[in-house]
Parts: sequence; C-alpha cells; structure tokens
Amino acid sequence: WPVFLIFFGGLDQSIECESVDRTSITIPDIQFSLIHQLEKVVRSSIHVVIMSGSGLDLTYIRDSPQFDSLIWIGYAGQSDGLAISNVVFDQYNPGRRLPIAMYSASYVDNHRVLVRLFRVNVTNTGEISGDDVVLAFVRSRNATMNGEISPIKQLFGFERVSLAVNQSKDVFFPLTVQHLLTIARDGTKWLRPGSYDILIGEQHMHTLKLYGQSIQWASKRHVFSSNENI
Repeated sequence: WPVFLIFFGGLDQSIECESVDRTSITIPDIQFSLIHQLEKVVRSSIHVVIMSGSGLDLTYIRDSPQFDSLIWIGYAGQSDGLAISNVVFDQYNPGRRLPIAMYSASYVDNHRVLVRLFRVNVTNTGEISGDDVVLAFVRSRNATMNGEISPIKQLFGFERVSLAVNQSKDVFFPLTVQHLLTIARDGTKWLRPGSYDILIGEQHMHTLKLYGQSIQWASKRHVFSSNENI
C-alpha cells in the first residue's frame, strides 16, 4: 500500500469571526513552522487540507514540489471527515471551484444583443467521474481612454458539467454586446472599437474586432456584429 501523510491546518473562530478582525491572510506561524519541518523529514507524499471560513494565501503550499495536493474546506459539519476522505481517496472528484471568489461588478441592460454563440467540448480524461466548471471570459486589448481602466478579463458565462470517465459534452456560451461595454467613471456605458479576446476554459477561442468610433450605449437601437463598423 502507498504511504503518504495528510496535514490538517487552517483557522478557527479564535482567529476569525464576526467580532475579530484578522491581521494576516496566511495560516498561523506555528503551522508554517510545522510544514517546514515536514518538508525536511518526510520522504513520502504530503497532502494538505486547510479549513477556514475565508480566503487564505496558500501560495507557498501550492508551489512547493513537496506537496502533492491541496484541499480547502470551509467549516463543515458532522460529515466533514467523510467528505474529506472521499476526496483524498478518489471516491469523489470535486469541481475545483471555490465558493469564495472576486469578480468585477457587471452592469447590464435588460435588452441584450447577441454577438456570437460559442461552443466548447469538455472531456473527462481522468480515471473517475467528476465535475468541472467551465468559465468564459472576454479580454479587451484596448488601451484605456478618459481615465477608464479596463479589467484584465471579465467573466461572461459559466457552466457546471458532470462527466463520466471519457465522456464528452458540448457547452454553449452566448456573447452579447453588453459583455463588451466599458463603464466610464461617471457610470455611462461605452462600446469601444478594438480587439476582444474570447477565452473559454484554457483556450483562446476567438478574437472579435470592432471598427469605427466609440459610442455611448443608451438604447437597444445599437446593433453590431464582429468585424463591422461601429
């Protein structure tokens, strides 16, 4: 039987709760000290399970070649041990997405104009059934204008898929004009000429190009498609 070590760490309500503000985003120093000692003496695989109610900087553990896996779990109930063991011993394959994440605020109108529909094929190449959450982003290559700062990329769609071993499934993401808008400092919405990369999963799917002058988006009369003049 393979031999490996599981390290359990994280936070508790003496460190984080509604009446206590954290002063650090890392795990406690005493846990880091133990982790460094384990790296020196353990020659088998080390798997790390971190429990907390909020985000932590786990970069060191993630990047260290000594640790084979890193699992984050919130403050679970009476079945937390069973849930963790199911993941560690390959009885369950989670979707690999955290319940705590930061996304840019999105301001949209009720009226949506479809620019293009994207399709991506997802295949489970692993050895057990599992879930995955496919994320779709749009990334503007345009320079900032009038003090506006474009986000690195914006989420415009997501879809969770459950797949058996070697099973494939098509996932569809509609892209609308609203997903291409830039929000100015005064709250107005603008459609800018330039290039927009469509990123789905880890793939660069397409680059949309809009030409012409910038226009303020105010009503549903503005209808465009890719590679057309604004």
